[in-house]
Amino acid sequence: MKRSIITGLILLILLPIALAVRFTGQGPLETNNAGQLSLGSSSSFGLLQLTGTTSHSSPHILLETPSSVTGGRFYVLDGTLFIEQGDRQVLPKSRIRLIDGGSIAIENANGNIILNNAGKVGINSDDPTVDLEVAGIAMVDVLQLFDTGGNQIVWALEENAANDLTFTYGDEKLRITSMGNVGIGTTPMDKLHIKDGSIIAEGTTAGQGRIVMKLEGGLQWEWYPLTDRLQLFTRGNGSEFEALHVSNTGELNVALHLNVAQNITSRDQPVCLEDGSGCPEETGLKFDMCQVETAGFNQPYKDCPEGLEKMTQYCSGDCNGDDAKATICCPKKVGCKAVPTEDWAGFIRCTPPATVLFQYCSGTCSGKDARVSFCCKGVGGGCRALPTNTGQTKGACEAHELQLFNYTNGGRDTHVTVCCSASTLLNLGLYK
Repeated sequence: MKRSIITGLILLILLPIALAVRFTGQGPLETNNAGQLSLGSSSSFGLLQLTGTTSHSSPHILLETPSSVTGGRFYVLDGTLFIEQGDRQVLPKSRIRLIDGGSIAIENANGNIILNNAGKVGINSDDPTVDLEVAGIAMVDVLQLFDTGGNQIVWALEENAANDLTFTYGDEKLRITSMGNVGIGTTPMDKLHIKDGSIIAEGTTAGQGRIVMKLEGGLQWEWYPLTDRLQLFTRGNGSEFEALHVSNTGELNVALHLNVAQNITSRDQPVCLEDGSGCPEETGLKFDMCQVETAGFNQPYKDCPEGLEKMTQYCSGDCNGDDAKATICCPKKVGCKAVPTEDWAGFIRCTPPATVLFQYCSGTCSGKDARVSFCCKGVGGGCRALPTNTGQTKGACEAHELQLFNYTNGGRDTHVTVCCSASTLLNLGLYK
C-alpha cells in the first residue's frame, strides 16, 4: 500500500515533464517537453514564439502600466521588426525598425537616422551614398579628416575662442577670422595675409592667370600675362587701356594720361616726358595727326589720300544700311584694327596679343549708339576718346595730350576726338 502511494506521487511529478500540455481556444497555445511556449503556432523555435498578423494597433507584445495607455510595443510586419513607443493603437511617437536586408532606422516625427546594409549612415536621408550623409545642418566642435597618409597627423577644422576658423595640420596652416580676413601661416591683418610664401597665378594659355583688383564704382585694375610681357590694365567707366607692361627682356612701358614719365624703352635709355624734356634729340618729337575719310550712308569706304597709310576701316554699327563708314589714315602704317559691335551690344574685348588702345560710342553710349574698340599689337591704352552727341561742341584734348584724329558722322552730326599721350604715339611709331 505504501509502495503504491509513493509510485502514484512519482507519476504525478514526472507526467508533466514527459508529456506536452496544449490549450486551445481562438488560437493554439502550446508548450513542449523542451520548456518552449508558442502562441498562434503549433510549434515553437524559441523559448517563446508569438505568431500572428500584427500592426501598430495590434502588436505581438504590448507594454503598458495600469494607469496609462502610453507605453511600448513590439511586432513584425513584412519581415521588419518594429520597436515603438506611443499611445495604444495609434501611430508611434518614435520607433526603431530592424529592416529585412540588414538596415536599421531610428525615427520620430521630426527626422530619422538610417544605417543601411552597406554600413552608410544617413541623417534625414533615406538612402545615404557616402559613409555619413546629412540632409540638414551638422555641428561639431572639431572636424578631423582621416589619416590617409598614415603619418599620425590629421587635418583639423575648428573655431577658436576668438571665433576664428582655423585649419591645422600638425600646426596652424590657414585662418579665417570672424571679420572675413584670410591668413596663410599667420593671423591676418587684412583681407589676405601670407607669411613666408608667394602668390602664383598660373595660366595654360596667354591671357589666363590674371590678378584682378576692383574698386567700388566699377574701376578695375588687372594684371594680364602674355607670352612676351606682363600687362597692367585699367578698366571702368566705359573705357579700357593698358597702364603699363613689362616685357620678358626687362623693358618697361608706361602709358598713363599724366604729364610725368610716360615711356621707358629700356633700362639703359633716357625717360621720355610728355613735354619732350629728357627725350633723345633724334626723336624730334614731331607728330603728324591722322585723319578720317568718311563715306555717307550706303556708300563704299573711301581710300586714304596719297602719302597716308590706312590704319583701319569700320562702320558705326553693323554696316548694313544707313551706318556711316570711316577709314582712319595715318602718316605711316599702324598695326591697329577697329572692332565695332552692333546696336545695343557691349564693347568687344580685343583678342590677345592685341590690346585695347581706346574705346568709344558713336553718340552718348546709351540706347542704340554703336560701340567700337580699337585693338593694337605691341601697345595698349594711352589714348582716350571724347565722343559728343548731335549739336554738341567737339571735345578737346588736354594740354599734355596730342590729338590722334577727330571724326564727324555727317549724317547724325556726332563727333569723336581721340587724344593720346606722347609716349603712346611714340610706341605706335607716329612720332618722327
